[in-house]
Amino acid sequence: CIRDRALQAGPILLEDGRSPLNNAYLEAEEQFWSSRTLPDGRWQIGVVPTNYKTDVDHTRAGRAGLGIDSEGNLVLVMVAGVNDGMGVPGQDSFGATLTELTDLLSAAGARAAVNLDGGGSTQAYYRGERMLVPGDRRGIPGQIYERLVPSVGVVIS
Repeated sequence: CIRDRALQAGPILLEDGRSPLNNAYLEAEEQFWSSRTLPDGRWQIGVVPTNYKTDVDHTRAGRAGLGIDSEGNLVLVMVAGVNDGMGVPGQDSFGATLTELTDLLSAAGARAAVNLDGGGSTQAYYRGERMLVPGDRRGIPGQIYERLVPSVGVVIS
């Protein structure tokens, strides 16, 4: 039953064809902030539960973004972020920054878009075939490790 489901995503990458994305926006509007001391002296742990880097144009990782074009069609852009130091041709990637993902979504026609979970969990299957190489090899060159993503599963009845 769909009504019992939710999707955690963010930040917003495109609104009406324009990107609101910058570091101040991440902290003020999206509430993606690092661990910090509050004015009353209490320590507040950062987002999810590790510190989310508020650098929209420096940190490179596997990325996934979901958008909608002007006709209401879904636009999915995924960028592999496989351990680039392993030297495996056709599989290694430097990933993308949030800014680069935004640009790719815009170039693909998205007018509104949101960032999905990225990093080692950036994986995609379509009709039973792997469409994107998982981003976690556990330091073993040539070995692809399909990372378990506990929020995604298949129910067979």
